[in-house]
Amino acid sequence: MRDIVADANTEQGIRASIVGVIGLVVLCALLCLSMHPAYADDDASSTTAAPSEEMGGIRYSNALQYRSDLEAAQKKIEDSAKAYDDACARVSDLEQRISDNKTHLSEISSHIDDRYAAASASMVRLYKMQREGCSAVDVLVGSQSLNDFATSMTYIEYMQQRASDDLSSFDTTKQDLESTEQDLEDAYQQVQDETARAQQTLADAQQAREDIKNSFIVEASTQGSSQGESVIDDSIDWSLDKDAFISEWAARIDRYLAGSPLEGQGESFADAAWQYGVDPRWSPAISNTESSKGAICFLPHNAWGWGDVSWGSWDEAIHAHVAGLAKGYGYTISYDAASKYCPPNTKHWYESTLQQMQTI
Repeated sequence: MRDIVADANTEQGIRASIVGVIGLVVLCALLCLSMHPAYADDDASSTTAAPSEEMGGIRYSNALQYRSDLEAAQKKIEDSAKAYDDACARVSDLEQRISDNKTHLSEISSHIDDRYAAASASMVRLYKMQREGCSAVDVLVGSQSLNDFATSMTYIEYMQQRASDDLSSFDTTKQDLESTEQDLEDAYQQVQDETARAQQTLADAQQAREDIKNSFIVEASTQGSSQGESVIDDSIDWSLDKDAFISEWAARIDRYLAGSPLEGQGESFADAAWQYGVDPRWSPAISNTESSKGAICFLPHNAWGWGDVSWGSWDEAIHAHVAGLAKGYGYTISYDAASKYCPPNTKHWYESTLQQMQTI
């Protein structure tokens, strides 16, 4: 009997131990999940230690002010990038109008030449008839019948009216030509103005990106150095225009992603980086750290361990992830960003992601 009781107590103890272990695992999982970037409380995360170094001539005394300034700079990036895109679209539209006007000018010029030649020929014929004394009496004498006379007079009147109409049409067409020429000149001036505004908005965007880049590079360097870690190099040239920037970084990212499920998405990464003012290497590198470049996604098109989110395409997913980095993590990788993105394993995540960024 004592053996039976002992066995029962042992079995109950084992069960209790198993339940305890399971409960501990669930508790740890919930804790890690709550610390994941997609689940972390936004307000709570804003109260982390603020940088004390001077960045861009501003000394930040608290985390809330630091984050507020970063969000303002990010908004300027997005607004100026949109203004640049809109200006380029208007320039393209005006260039098409100029092309259409040139085609119209060519058509009008051709019609003028034809009408002028016809009007001139008619006037010459009438002039010769008048010089040769071809009056109504002459036409009557030369006619074989009254019907023949009426037909001849009608033809002469028609020729006179046709010549007059042609000359009038010539004058009208000439006026249209002059009006079209003026429209073309106005449109050309408008294109020049639009181009100047586009260049200015591009300069604003570039300056905004430069400001936020400098602040993050200084802060990231300080954080990395304080942890005894390497820091990201400052090699992004934001002085390029949008097309040149995307062309350069799309090619570099495509080489990095070759052979992976994310192969060919370099342009999406580069476009998102330009749009949100984020280091174009960061999101591709995180995809390697989190999912081996999209090979092991726990949800559709989620290559970044980004909470419980899924997307319908890589392009949609990439733009959403880069936007999230811009809003919650800043311009580029930093030790603070790594501790927020992957709190359970910050050091390894930071080193792995940084190393990948440096290869792109």
